[in-house]
This record gives sequence, C-alpha cells and structure tokens, in this order.
Amino acid sequence: MKIGKQGKIQSIYLQEDSCDLSNANMAFSLSSADLDHASDLFHMTFDRLYFQKPLDIIVTVLKANGYVPNLENILTCLDHLTIAIKGNSNNSAESTNDAVKLKTFLPCLVFKMPSKSHSGLLLQKFYEEIANYEFQLKKLQSLHEKNIKGDSKKETINSLREEAKFLKEENKNLKQQIGILQENLKNIERHHSYNQHLAEGNILPENIRIAQVRGILLAERMVVLRIDRKSFHLPMKHLNEIPEVGNSCLVYIKDGKVESAYFYQQSKKAFVVSLGEVLSSEEPFLKIRDHKRNTVVLEAANKDEKTLISNLKRGNKVLLYHFNSHIIRFEKCEQTNALEYQKRIQEKIAISQIDYESLERFEESMPQNSTKKNEVA
Repeated sequence: MKIGKQGKIQSIYLQEDSCDLSNANMAFSLSSADLDHASDLFHMTFDRLYFQKPLDIIVTVLKANGYVPNLENILTCLDHLTIAIKGNSNNSAESTNDAVKLKTFLPCLVFKMPSKSHSGLLLQKFYEEIANYEFQLKKLQSLHEKNIKGDSKKETINSLREEAKFLKEENKNLKQQIGILQENLKNIERHHSYNQHLAEGNILPENIRIAQVRGILLAERMVVLRIDRKSFHLPMKHLNEIPEVGNSCLVYIKDGKVESAYFYQQSKKAFVVSLGEVLSSEEPFLKIRDHKRNTVVLEAANKDEKTLISNLKRGNKVLLYHFNSHIIRFEKCEQTNALEYQKRIQEKIAISQIDYESLERFEESMPQNSTKKNEVA
C-alpha cells in the first residue's frame, strides 16, 4: 500500500511488494514526522525515534491532535502500527500492480489515528474481555442474590458440578478439534514438501507444472488455479471430482492454456449424476429438464460447451453433474437401439428353451429303451 498522491516524488510504502529497494540508498534527507489528514496516518522516520518508546510517541501524537489518550485510542493506534518505508522515486510504476523503483529511502514508523468506523484485533479483544468480565460479574451477582435469599449450599454445589461437567465436555471437544487441525497441518506440510521437492528437483517436463487451487467458480463451471504468479481457469469438464481451495495439483499446459489437471490430494468431493432431457438448443444457450422436472437454462462457458450445444437437439438425453445445487458439467448420453437389443435377448431365450425341451425328451426315452432290451434277453 502506498500513501500519497500520484505524481508526488516522496511517498510512504506500507507493503513489501509496493516498492523496489534493489537500487535504493538510505537518505537522511527524507527525515520527517507528519500526519496525513486524508488517510489519518501518522509517520515518523527512524532518525527521530532513537531512545523513545513507541507508547510515548502515540500518547504525544494523540494529545497533539485533540484525542483523549485512553486505552481504547492507544489500542487502536497499536493495531495499525507498522514499520514502513518512506521513499523517493523519479517516476511511478507502469501499472498499479508493479513495484515502484525507489531512488532513496528511509525506514519510518506508521500508525493510524483512532476512528469509530473500524476496530483492529487488539481493540476487539479488549471489547471481548470487557464483555466477559461483565458476564462473570452478573453471574457472581446472581449467585450472591441466591445465597442472600436462602438458597441451600447443595444447589450451589450441584450447579458447580454441572458447570464443571459442561467445561470438561467442552474441553474434550476442543482437544478433538486441535487434533484435527494438527493432522491437517501435517498433511499441508507434507504436500508442501512434495511440491518443493518436485520444483527444486527439476524432474517435471516443461509442459507439466505444479499449481494450487485458489477458487471454485460453480456458476461459471471453472476452477481457478495459481501457477507461480499467474492465474489460470480450468473448465470443470476436465474434472471427475471437485477439489478444495488450497489443494495442489499437476497441470498440463499447451499453448499457454491449461488442458488438464491431476489432483493428487484426497480432499475431493464427488458429483451427483442425474439424467436430463434437452428442450431446446440455440447456441450458446441450452434449455433442459432435469430428473425432478425442473427447467434449467445453461450458457456455454467455453468452446467445448459451445460445440456440444450445437450438436444437441430437442429430445436428446444428457448426463447432468450436480454439486451444491449447481450443474457444473453436462454430457450427451449416447442411445442404443433398444428394440434390436430386446429382439436379440428374446432369440437367446427361445434357443435355450428349445435345447431344454429336447434334453427332457431325450431323458424320457432312455428308460423305455433299456426295458425293451431286457424283454428280448
């Protein structure tokens, strides 16, 4: 993040990727201490911070700008306390994403003045602790009132036992959650080491890269993949299961596009497959009726879907792949000649019946032949 209007030479940079210090020199001529009223950010360069406590600086600045130096305002300033860079550049970056190449720089201390429109982590924890103390106070007051009214010690002991039982159960659940989180962390670290070994070992072909899932776009039927610092969109027609955000995979790249992906982590979710019927097909739109007789209109998200829609006609059967109430993939269902198949089965059944009847007649004739031979003898 850069503080300051465009066109100014001197600016305050709050993020590492917003400026380039590779060719910059430290210059004490940039020494300053000022409050930017547009952003409510106060900065002081490091040459003015020697032998001073950050808390004393915050209290002094609050008093100088008309703020009460109470704990709430001090915590607000501490929430946004940052070690930043004040830099001097000849020109700005070519785009908003490019880092500005600085000529000279000087480290500085930056914090934001209190505001009711936002609260940081420290202030939020402060509010939560106050709310917890108030809850405990009300609880103690309630117990005190019960004792004054003559409640027996037995009821108090029973309530404490029930509370202890509840806390034990909650502690058990928290331990289980900690175990699950530790196992997930081990899996993430293991997969990260695999990816790092593959990347550093240079054992993958040039068109095979390691990617990470950054987003699942169900409505667009796309999976957003991150490769190095570039983002790619993979159509879900290439997937048999839905991955989770953060999963790693191997992708095949051709002509600068991701053609396919292999997700080797186990945290995947299966589709629900159903049968639908085409009501109308006008590229790029496809109107179908699903197995629950709901009418759905789909728009082609890529060239392959446009080609498939152009080959579909009214009455064709399609396979629909559902996930979280979204149709994320559809395929044409090839039909066979059912009557011809039924005719062939009936022929096989008739032949089997004829063979069975012939065998029965043969077995019935066997005892009669043996009796005639005995009479002749």
